[in-house]
Amino acid sequence: MRKINSLVAVSGLYVQQASSSKLRFRDDPVGIQKVRELLEKFKETAVEEGKEAAKLQEEKSCAYKELFDKTTAAITTSQGEYEAKEGVRQKDQSRWEFLTADAKSEGSIKFTKAAKASKEQELKDKLEEKKVKEEFAMKTMAEAQEGMDLIQQAKDSLQAATESVDSLQAFLQVKQKLRALSLLKDDVEQPEVHKTGHDALIEMLNDLKDDISDHFAQTRKEWTEEESELVKAIQALENKIAELKKKIEDDTEEMEACRSSVLKLDQEMHALKVQIETDTKMLKEATERMTQAKKEYDADEKTRLKELQVVSTTTAAFNEKFGAAPTPKPPAVTEEGEPEVVKCTYDPEDRVVDIPRVAMPKGKANAAVFLQRSTRLLQLKNDEDSTSDRSNIMSLLSTKAKELHSTVLISVMSSVRKDPLKKVRVMIANLIERLKTEAANELKRNTYCTTEETKLQDTRTKNKKDIVKYETGLEDAQATMAESYAKIEELEQSIRDAKSACTKANSQFIHDIHLHTNAKDVAEHGKESLAEVIGMLKTDFYGDSAQADVQSGYTGNTGGMAGIIGMMEGLQQDYLTTFNTAHEEILRLEAEKADMVSDSSHTIDDKRTEEEGVVSETLEPAIASFQANGKDLYETIQDYSGQTEQLIFLKYESEACADKQLSKEEEMENLEAEIDALKDALSILENHSA
Repeated sequence: MRKINSLVAVSGLYVQQASSSKLRFRDDPVGIQKVRELLEKFKETAVEEGKEAAKLQEEKSCAYKELFDKTTAAITTSQGEYEAKEGVRQKDQSRWEFLTADAKSEGSIKFTKAAKASKEQELKDKLEEKKVKEEFAMKTMAEAQEGMDLIQQAKDSLQAATESVDSLQAFLQVKQKLRALSLLKDDVEQPEVHKTGHDALIEMLNDLKDDISDHFAQTRKEWTEEESELVKAIQALENKIAELKKKIEDDTEEMEACRSSVLKLDQEMHALKVQIETDTKMLKEATERMTQAKKEYDADEKTRLKELQVVSTTTAAFNEKFGAAPTPKPPAVTEEGEPEVVKCTYDPEDRVVDIPRVAMPKGKANAAVFLQRSTRLLQLKNDEDSTSDRSNIMSLLSTKAKELHSTVLISVMSSVRKDPLKKVRVMIANLIERLKTEAANELKRNTYCTTEETKLQDTRTKNKKDIVKYETGLEDAQATMAESYAKIEELEQSIRDAKSACTKANSQFIHDIHLHTNAKDVAEHGKESLAEVIGMLKTDFYGDSAQADVQSGYTGNTGGMAGIIGMMEGLQQDYLTTFNTAHEEILRLEAEKADMVSDSSHTIDDKRTEEEGVVSETLEPAIASFQANGKDLYETIQDYSGQTEQLIFLKYESEACADKQLSKEEEMENLEAEIDALKDALSILENHSA
């Protein structure tokens, strides 16, 4: 068996393989604990370095801040002076600009003249507009006058027409009969209607004339009022122009004074501006240096923070993954600490061989033999009921034969012993009839007795020889059966031993495979967890691609982390070795287990085949011989016993052979008693049949 000894610090487990290949796990893996301590120490060191860098940066910031404050104060002072002078300058400048709105040209006089000319032109435009309106009003009044004249002419024409109508009315009154002309002169037939229309027209023309007169008067009045207002406005503008001329002269003197003040302030402002620019340049340079230092510090802090975050995240992931490592379930064991019993699965499956069993007699006197195969009792003779009926008949016939000294009853008893319950009833019935017919006859039986005795003696001698032969056959069969049973028991014990060995080895194999599987699972978890943690470190900060993105002077403690990553890679390789070794051990144990079960299956199958051969070739023939010899021995002993009883009865109790002195009446009574005994036997047989 191979040993796994170099993986204790890696996966927290070790393998102790002696005879049982047992694996045990340790709760505190040395390698993992070492990596965890290094990560914590690395993180503490990085935090301390960050604090020192922050302290140095704070000192630099204080120095820069002091310089910045001094420069800023100087600039603020200069700026205040500059702003004060700038305020005075701007005041003078605005005053000067106000006075010299057009300083580069002819001055404010031109502006005032232009304003005056513009105002005069505006007044002229208004006068021209008034003149146009006046001309339009005069024209309107002329047209109104002309309209009034036309209206007057119309009134005169209408008056003349009215007079003509009056004369025409008179004329029409004269010519009333000329009504036929009314169709052609409708207006002449109705002079009153025409007269009324002329009056209305005259009235309308009068109203129009009155309206035109009123409009003319109103227009003249408005023009007069507006003309008066324009004259007053022109006079006011002339007065204002005179005032402006006087003010321009005063402002010109003040402008010259402000101009000289502005020139002086410009010179002073230029000097202050140069000083402010110099201070601002110094402040800008100091600010740039501070900004660059702060930028470098921020970049370093960002890198350091990222490094701490990566280390913290990786440490948390490392602790989480190895804190949540799978807890292998130990294999089941018995109370004694041995592997749990797991029986083998045989191929081909084990089979049960049917072994016949025989209950042999204890001695030669007891010749009854009973065979038992698969718990079934076999009897060589009739069942218990038949035996009981036969015993009753034999007892009855034997008693009566002895009492009556009847050869007939002895013959019937012998027939019952040889062939019970088959033809006995017919035989008894026939004997009863024969005894009735021979009741009066007395025969001499000397010759019969001698012949019967000789026959019985010869048969008994032959039966003695047969009994010896059958007993020898029984003994030989019993010896063969004993050897067969011993061989079968030996094979059964071998099979039991093989099964026990297979079960024990199978249980140990399964136990060892379970332990190696646990080791494989733990190693696989550790290998994958370390690969993920190493990937996080290299991808997030410590790898070449991650370092390419670092934009600061501080690139992290890559040297210290390289050692930790190297240790993790070593642990990862150890986990891989553990995984591969455990996998190889599992494959080897599975193969050995399969070979062991296969060998045990074939061994048991061979034993079963051999056992079947013993049963079929040795045991079954011996049992058959035992049964046959037992049956023959039983029948021969039965015959021998019957012949002995017949011989005793023939020599000492039979009527024909025994010396009896009976009267005819006594013989008849004996015959009748024999008949009665036979009837009783027949009754028993009939009851049994029913």
